[in-house]
Amino acid sequence: MPLKVPVEISLSDEDVERLKVSLGGGADIERIVAAVLSAGAREFLDQATGRFVPGGLREARLYRVFQLLQAGVSVAEAQALVASIFKETPARARGLVESAIARYDVELKAPVDRRVAELLEVARWEEDRWLVELPAGFIRDRVLEAADETTLADPTRAGRGVVYRFPDETYQAVRAKFGLRAKPKPRR
Repeated sequence: MPLKVPVEISLSDEDVERLKVSLGGGADIERIVAAVLSAGAREFLDQATGRFVPGGLREARLYRVFQLLQAGVSVAEAQALVASIFKETPARARGLVESAIARYDVELKAPVDRRVAELLEVARWEEDRWLVELPAGFIRDRVLEAADETTLADPTRAGRGVVYRFPDETYQAVRAKFGLRAKPKPRR
């Protein structure tokens, strides 16, 4: 019989304010706190039962990020949390989250696919192409691999940033690969 242990925690106004600053004003703090508690408990239990024995600090950090993502924290939220928890720069936090995603890619397929869907959903039509922001790393690689698997025209980088230009047919095919419905081009 599974053992369930309810945990109740109270956050001070200062705790709530610190989380708001770390995650930005629009974050659902209650959901994030519940996810952090769940991730922390799972990490501790996995170590206590010998399911996970970190070989060093980096491995422990990657596992902590993995547990945050498993608990329902989005990739963007994880990046903000990692910067705050580990006192890292945003760039290093992104790198740590990307490393965790790459390390636990099979286990994290669902959260990664959700992030890809978010990025594809906010794409904007400009001139004759969809502009999709694809931050460097594992998520960008997943999207570009999905595009490459088609026989359609490849997306191209729009300048030096992280924005890619997708022909409509390629964009729609990639959306379909990630389970999204076609997105119509805006009317002029």
